Amino acid sequence: MSAVNPPAPAFADGSNAIGASVRGQEQRNGRRRKAHERVNPPPQAFVDGNNVMGSRPDGWWRDRDAAQRRLIANLEAAARGSGREWTLVFDGAPPSRVRGNASTPTGASPSRNRGNASVPPEEEEGASPDGVRVERAKRKGANAADDRIIEMLEALPEGTDAVVYTSDRRLRERAAALGARVEGAGALLRRIGAAR
Repeated sequence: MSAVNPPAPAFADGSNAIGASVRGQEQRNGRRRKAHERVNPPPQAFVDGNNVMGSRPDGWWRDRDAAQRRLIANLEAAARGSGREWTLVFDGAPPSRVRGNASTPTGASPSRNRGNASVPPEEEEGASPDGVRVERAKRKGANAADDRIIEMLEALPEGTDAVVYTSDRRLRERAAALGARVEGAGALLRRIGAAR
C-alpha cells in the first residue's frame, strides 16, 4: 500500500506552508543576490563614444546623429550576453529626433516611435533593453566625456572589474591609474564586428 502525503496545513490567507516556504526562500535568495552585488559589483565597460566614432573614417562627420545611433545599436548587439554593464559616453547634446528610421543598421532594434518622430533609444530613460546606458558629458568643452568617464570610474565600489574603450592617450592613463583595464577603439570595433 502506498503512502499518501497529507495536504500541507493552510494559513488564514489560503496559502499553505509549502508556498510560504518557497516564497520565503525566494525572498532570502533575493537578499543574498543584492548582498552579493554590493560585495561583488557587476563588471563594467565604459566607451568613449566620440573617440570610438572618430577612429574609423566612415563619414561619421557628415551626420553625427546617425553615427551615434549606429554606434549605440551596434554596441547593443556586442553587449548582449557579455555579462557586463555597458556605459557609452558622448560629448554634446543627444542626437536630434529624425523622421523615419533610415539610420538604424540592419538587424538592429528600431527606435521607439512617438507620433511621426523616431526617438533614439538613448533618449529613453535608463539603460536600453540590451544593457547599454548612454550618458552625456555634464559640461561642454575639451575632454568633457573623458572627465565624465573618470567620474563614473571613481564612483565604482572598490574592486569592480572595469574596462574603458578609448584610444585617447590621456584618458587611457587616467583610467589605468584608477585600476581600470584599458582597450583601444579598434578592440571594441572588432568586438562589434564579431557580434554582427
